[in-house]
Amino acid sequence: MNELGKAEAAYKKAYLLKPEYKAGLVEYAYFLKKTKKFNKSLKLIEGIKEDEKFKFDYYMIRGNIYMEKGNYADAIGNLLEGNKIYNSEVRLLNSLGFCFYKTHQKKKTLDALKASLGLNSQQESIKKLVQEIEKRLD
Repeated sequence: MNELGKAEAAYKKAYLLKPEYKAGLVEYAYFLKKTKKFNKSLKLIEGIKEDEKFKFDYYMIRGNIYMEKGNYADAIGNLLEGNKIYNSEVRLLNSLGFCFYKTHQKKKTLDALKASLGLNSQQESIKKLVQEIEKRLD
């Protein structure tokens, strides 16, 4: 078994030992998303859908999975819901900006990416993208 397989087995074992521990469920779902096991992650996070403490993670995970699958409309919907809960999260704003970019919504792209840069100005790739989009708008 490779390292990712061992890690997944450990996450699964921990989850099965204490499925009511929602923080563990969230970490497991993020791991599954990272390893491209999207359907497993989506199914797992339904366990936190109604938990106010983890609603942001619910929408963030769903939004990023839909984004990676190229389903930008569903990604945007989920990311906007997450943004209502916590509107100062760089990863969410960058994902939202990317989805707006892919759906040719340039103004919304710039709004999201500039908000992200306002939180962390050290994102060189985001700065370049903003400059590129602004040039096209002129």
